[in-house]
Amino acid sequence: MDKKIGKAGWLVAALCVFSFLGAEPSVTMRLTDPNGDKLQQAQVNIPFVIHISVSDDKDHLPTPQIAGLEQFQVQGSQSGTSTIIQNGYKTVTKTYEITVVSDQEGQYTVGPVTITVDGKAIETKQTSLTVGQELKTDNQQEQQVFAVISFDQEKVYVGQEVLFTLRFYYANNGIRLSQIKEPAFKDFNLSKLEGPTTGMRTMDQQSYRYLEWTAKLFPEQIGTLQIDPIEAVYTAPRGRSHRGSFGLFDDFFGGGNNVKRLFSNTATLTVEPLPEHTPPVKAVGNFSSVQARLNNPTASEGEATVLTLDLVGRGNIESLNHPPLTLPSGLTFYESSSHLKKEGQDFKKSFEYIVQGLSPDEYTIESQVVTFFNPHTGEYKDLKTEPLKLAITGAIPTAKPVQAETPKDRKEPVAPRLTILEVGPWKAVRLRALSLFIFLLLFCIPLLVWLGLFLKKRRADYFIRNAPEVRYQNAFKNARQAFDRARKGNYDGQLYHIFIELFGARLKLPTTEVSETLIENTLTKAGLAATELVKWRLLFAHMAEQAFSSYGTTKRNDGLFNQAAHWLSELEKLL
Repeated sequence: MDKKIGKAGWLVAALCVFSFLGAEPSVTMRLTDPNGDKLQQAQVNIPFVIHISVSDDKDHLPTPQIAGLEQFQVQGSQSGTSTIIQNGYKTVTKTYEITVVSDQEGQYTVGPVTITVDGKAIETKQTSLTVGQELKTDNQQEQQVFAVISFDQEKVYVGQEVLFTLRFYYANNGIRLSQIKEPAFKDFNLSKLEGPTTGMRTMDQQSYRYLEWTAKLFPEQIGTLQIDPIEAVYTAPRGRSHRGSFGLFDDFFGGGNNVKRLFSNTATLTVEPLPEHTPPVKAVGNFSSVQARLNNPTASEGEATVLTLDLVGRGNIESLNHPPLTLPSGLTFYESSSHLKKEGQDFKKSFEYIVQGLSPDEYTIESQVVTFFNPHTGEYKDLKTEPLKLAITGAIPTAKPVQAETPKDRKEPVAPRLTILEVGPWKAVRLRALSLFIFLLLFCIPLLVWLGLFLKKRRADYFIRNAPEVRYQNAFKNARQAFDRARKGNYDGQLYHIFIELFGARLKLPTTEVSETLIENTLTKAGLAATELVKWRLLFAHMAEQAFSSYGTTKRNDGLFNQAAHWLSELEKLL
């Protein structure tokens, strides 16, 4: 017995000694993309993350020193500290996440990361990093989704129209785009950003669906211009093989999707200056005509007349300012407003000028010349207006001044004689008694108000008690009303939520519990044919795209509304 107690005492003493021991100080470093996947190659102008971890058994950890950090632009950093006590051992760990970006391709060396403990330097190994035009990670599954930005031309003149395209590709129908940042067109004049539209494309024997945005741009600077990479945030379903036995529970509690970020490529464009011309020309494109007109061919001296120049064609017409006018001596002008409207395939911009005559005469306004540069032919071309006639007459005669009245001419008003007891507060009046009908009406009003509030509360209590059944009975009625409002307001992004609410009402479930899988299982049990189920999947995917893309469509998608109306009728038969 004494021997056993002695061994137990030695064991307790050993545990007490080891409890004062801790982890050896250490430092680690790794490089990942913003999603946490290990980098094989970083992409130029795309941020990546330097992860540093410092561990020791002390609460005050040394600050790491990072070699090679000055080669990159630091966009942000964050840190966190954790403490773990296991089997009597204490480990304090501080992690650092530093987001950096490289604006040039090349081969870089990151590290070593060094900490100093008790005068001794502890450091990591150096890491060689390649920065190129493409992002490469250990996660090959990310190739199923990517974004591409491009121009329809590689080389243009300054001011020439160029088409910009942004596409978000995905091969898995479970991908849902949550947000995509609008490009920064800092060196361009933007006409309009349109989209998204949907489509499909096959690349490398793989079929992809995509969302597309387009914009007409007009470069304002010469040289090599670029559009920086665009960031997109999306959700992707987790693979069941990576989730173990609790994958179904993850799906049930909303953990079946990963929030991911990706970046597009960098789009570059070479912009050349226009050929020399005196005076300098700002209009670039293909313009067909210019016309001048007066709102009035005759005006008095100093009276304002509106002269309008109508320029018709295609190009950077939206950014053009008033062309200079050439007027004869005796006429002066200043610029007024301008208006742009579409005419067929072309645009017409009307420039208005205010013209005034300084002296009476018959004036001839000679042809006005507008010069533009055609980038397709590489030549300048002049457009001329027809001459105009403007007659300036004498000054408008001024009105004869009104002579002020003198005190002698002014006649004082004569006060009327007062009539006693016919008007005013002293007039005799007969008081009217309140009728019995009005008295009863006023008496009953509070009773009627109380009765109305009582009935309203009883009705509200009824609907609360029977809410699921009422929601079930009115499911299709409410869905059609919401559909009509969405169609009238061109809100095709609401169709997804209308069908989710419809299935939730018919299944007597909250909308948060309605998933795509539950809907398909319900339709299969209701007897929907397999071919029709495929059509439903395509419609549901299209509605989800419109609901969760960051830009709403500006034109009503009649095809999508027609399909949704058809399925409302079909579902009413099935459910």
